[in-house]
Amino acid sequence: MAGGEFLVYRAWMLRTIAVVALLLFLLGGGLLYEAGLSRGRQARVTLEAERDRLHARVTALEAKVRRLEEENVRLRRAGEIDRLAVDEARERQAELEEANQELLRELHFYRSVMAPDKAGRGLVIREFTLTPQPDGRYRLQLLLVQTGRNDRTVRGRLQVRFLGRRGDRPQELTLAQVSVKGRKEYPFRLKYFQAIEDLWRLPEGFRPQRIRFRALVQRAKARQWDYAWPGTARRAGDPAK
Repeated sequence: MAGGEFLVYRAWMLRTIAVVALLLFLLGGGLLYEAGLSRGRQARVTLEAERDRLHARVTALEAKVRRLEEENVRLRRAGEIDRLAVDEARERQAELEEANQELLRELHFYRSVMAPDKAGRGLVIREFTLTPQPDGRYRLQLLLVQTGRNDRTVRGRLQVRFLGRRGDRPQELTLAQVSVKGRKEYPFRLKYFQAIEDLWRLPEGFRPQRIRFRALVQRAKARQWDYAWPGTARRAGDPAK
């Protein structure tokens, strides 16, 4: 084969390989694009279904609040019944008012979760309580909430530090030193909110002063909150930006 024929043959082969590679690239890109569109549509349907469920819950709570308020009004107008009936009505009224307040708090919570936040979205701690137990332990109940837009799932880890004193010296403990279950941190994955519960036992001689929560969020800035001990839902500091 002459040198010129070899060069022509080689150039033809290279062009053929280039055309085939380009066709494979375009075909693969099209398939990836269609797969992305399909996943996006599925995620949107899931989000809309979850929002519809929360809207239905809010509607049901509003209807129940209205029914309780109407019954409360009827009981207040029952001033002409005898003394025993009045006492029973007062007890029932107190129960209704307590139940009504609880429903209003729950309704306010759902509305605050679903309402858009003008300042943007972010992770916050709500409903933080620390209840002493008869055996000396403490029951933690905490609610992590994503405020503002809830169009994506937030993932991360919640770390806890205990600041206090042992004797005359300051001391800081980790969650693993306090958690009865030996938890080192609390992983979370939420779109709206997630409840976290645990049992804590403080080492003998340690006097707690503050509790520090630090949320390490994927693809976002860490968030930090400080609370005074005991944790009766009283905030001791603003979240760290």
